[in-house]
Amino acid sequence: MTDSLQHMNLRYQRIIQGVEPYDGEGAPAEQARKYKRVEMLPRMIEQIRETSDRSAAGEVELLISLSGFSPETTVMAYEYVQPKRLLVIGTKQAIEGIDFIQSTLGLTASRFEWLSVDPSDPLEIYNGIKTVVEKYRRGSDELKFLVDITGGKKVMSASAALAASQLDLPMCYIEGIADPWLKQSAPGTDRFALLPNPTRLFGDREMDEAEHLLRHGAFAAAHERYSELANTTDRAAKARFGRDLAKCYQAWCDFDLDHLPEHMEGLTSQLSNPFYSPPSEVIGRLRTQLRFLGELDVDRSGPNLTLNFYLVGKHYEHHGRREFAILLYYRTLEHLLCRHLEGLAPGFSCGNPDWSRLHRDPSELESRYRNLSRQVYPQEGGLPWRVGLIDAALLLSAVDAKVMKRLGLGEVDALRHLRGMVEARNDSVLAHGASSVDADLTQRFGGYVLNCLRRYWRTELREPKLSDLIAQLRFVDRI
Repeated sequence: MTDSLQHMNLRYQRIIQGVEPYDGEGAPAEQARKYKRVEMLPRMIEQIRETSDRSAAGEVELLISLSGFSPETTVMAYEYVQPKRLLVIGTKQAIEGIDFIQSTLGLTASRFEWLSVDPSDPLEIYNGIKTVVEKYRRGSDELKFLVDITGGKKVMSASAALAASQLDLPMCYIEGIADPWLKQSAPGTDRFALLPNPTRLFGDREMDEAEHLLRHGAFAAAHERYSELANTTDRAAKARFGRDLAKCYQAWCDFDLDHLPEHMEGLTSQLSNPFYSPPSEVIGRLRTQLRFLGELDVDRSGPNLTLNFYLVGKHYEHHGRREFAILLYYRTLEHLLCRHLEGLAPGFSCGNPDWSRLHRDPSELESRYRNLSRQVYPQEGGLPWRVGLIDAALLLSAVDAKVMKRLGLGEVDALRHLRGMVEARNDSVLAHGASSVDADLTQRFGGYVLNCLRRYWRTELREPKLSDLIAQLRFVDRI
């Protein structure tokens, strides 16, 4: 407090005690109030400008200020912020203070309005602030609104703070050093303080939203939200964990095998972060997932890729993206069969088949293939120029591959059933047709593919048990 304000404050106390008059009109408290407004307020405003960072508030479209029986704080907030418009929220009993604010600031009707509220009704205060903000915003997110919670009763201030938090509006407060004798801030000790949205500061609401995005498989959006929280919340360690988890899951879903290792490394480092640790069950699942992805990185065409097609397909089915799900279920079975076919003859490629590598007599192979094709389809066909799912199934049957019996595809009727499932998939808009995929078809095709996977896992890989592995590889949706 400057010497002049300190002197004024001492005189203010003498006036309010009745020791010294101000203008001799009214009770000591009334004279002290007039002295504070007329003599002290201009100097208080001057000091608050000198001691506060004006640039912090920026350009404010509308200042929303609470006012009770001490309207001076609204005047100080306005003079400091210099908004384009002012909304004062008060009670009918405080109408004299409303008049004082408008006359002192010299505001025209186009720049000033006031709202009378029941100070004990939080919903009325919230709706009042929301209505006026929506009126001035008019669809623009660039306008800045500031809520001054200094004045008014305590319930009003609490209600306004809650409203600001819900509407994501910054707040300000005129703080000062309490005078125990006056039972208020000592005049001249005031400072202007900007208050960040507490829900943003603590991150609860935003953290819930980020986890909601994670839970619904929107990994790119979850990564963005967690990244923001890592820089703005006191729970940055958890936000960084969520950020790296979402980034890893996004690469996993995108089959981005080139960049997946670096995202796995980031997630692995978060598992040993001393400042945040998710539940032990989550850590266990993530370690299993990282091992699975590490094996996938080492062998990018092995059984882990086969299973990964199914896992991501199941993820998409769970979130209602059935066209993607059924396409990935198809790729699961296609990859399984084609990988087995290529494993029968070193150097054989389903993408560019050399039939002499697959069979000692390509003519005999083609004859067997035509015979099977004629039984499965209405007409026979020659050897394909590129091997797909049904082609791989027919070729494996033609060379009497044991895997077909193990998968339950050793009979012609089973191949016909497989053809029917595939044709239903081919009608999808993401395949060769224009039909949407319904939930029943997706579930049936997914169940069919899972049954084949189980047979394969039980006879070819044995460990770990497929159902247990799938449960561990399901995406974590809460941290």
